[in-house]
Amino acid sequence: MELRSDRSGDCYGLDSSVCESFPISGTEFVVVVVVVVIVVVVVLAAAAAVLVVVVVVVVVVVVVVVVVVVVVVVVVASTIWYLF
Repeated sequence: MELRSDRSGDCYGLDSSVCESFPISGTEFVVVVVVVVIVVVVVLAAAAAVLVVVVVVVVVVVVVVVVVVVVVVVVVASTIWYLF
């Protein structure tokens, strides 16, 4: 197979030796590039989704810890206040 232009036969501006050694046609090359771009976009979207989930979990854990600390401090302070 050759990398070739369907209209002009100009090998997409590449040297003819490059076309002769290239293992796939121009159409196949475009399909491969499109598939690679789609895979990269999907992987990046998945990574972004995982990052969002991690950030949400960290925020929830921090909020829970802060609430627990505030409740404990209020209970201890009120207990000390009533005892003395």
